[in-house]
Amino acid sequence: MESIIRKASQVRLQGGPGSEPTVARSHWVYTAEGGTQVTDILQYEYWAGLNPMPQPWDILEVREELGAWWAQLLVRQSTSEGITVAGIKALELESVAPRNFVPFDGEGCTVVYKGPFLKWCCETREGRQLQGGFVDESAAAAWLRDHLWVKRNT
Repeated sequence: MESIIRKASQVRLQGGPGSEPTVARSHWVYTAEGGTQVTDILQYEYWAGLNPMPQPWDILEVREELGAWWAQLLVRQSTSEGITVAGIKALELESVAPRNFVPFDGEGCTVVYKGPFLKWCCETREGRQLQGGFVDESAAAAWLRDHLWVKRNT
């Protein structure tokens, strides 16, 4: 008995050189809050409330904001309550998050990296943000040094 070999059909192929622009799937990039685990992003409910919602066959590239890990997910199902994903790959990353700077002051203020959105921030011991959005650690440390000097000398 001969086996029949199926052949690909040209009408099922999307994209490529010389074709009309079509969108077969979207590629999304999501930055998870610091401390989020890869197991969290695999949960259906984690993705609830996004608008617009990624759709089936879309690719989700996810990175933890402090640089602890990176993952690529395939969207299998999408509703307003969440997304069912299949993990394609995930990488745990080492030593990519910037070190936190702790200046020597009696008030316990610190400079911390809060990810690509908040960037470098100056905070009190209790975690109250004094100033944020600095492009690098040294700019935040300089601001904090000046802030503490003014505070002590006024």
